[in-house]
Amino acid sequence: MDTSYLLAEKILGGTVKCIAVKGCDTVLQSSYSTLFGFVPASLAGFIFYIAVFILAFYLWSKGGKVQRGENILLVLAVLGLLFSGWFFYVQAVILQAFCTYCLISAFNTVLIFGSIFWLRFKS
Repeated sequence: MDTSYLLAEKILGGTVKCIAVKGCDTVLQSSYSTLFGFVPASLAGFIFYIAVFILAFYLWSKGGKVQRGENILLVLAVLGLLFSGWFFYVQAVILQAFCTYCLISAFNTVLIFGSIFWLRFKS
């Protein structure tokens, strides 16, 4: 997962290897790379992905028949989409620099949201 790589590099103090775009350092060293000034955004993303995976697996094991769980999963997906939209805005407009891994994470979040939305409202 992209967020686990970013989180590991943040904790270990390593350098992120930027692929395809320039600006990873600008993005990852900005004040926007943390939430509340001390929580790495990559940690929040990592927790988001783990929570979605665990809840989706739980619902799948129950045959997808847990209404409350489906609602929670949809709320998680919407929150993930909103955060990804905000971080994309920050990269494009405020920092004018992009991080490959942040873009991959945003793309993954859009896929997660789209999949959950479609499954939730397909009938």
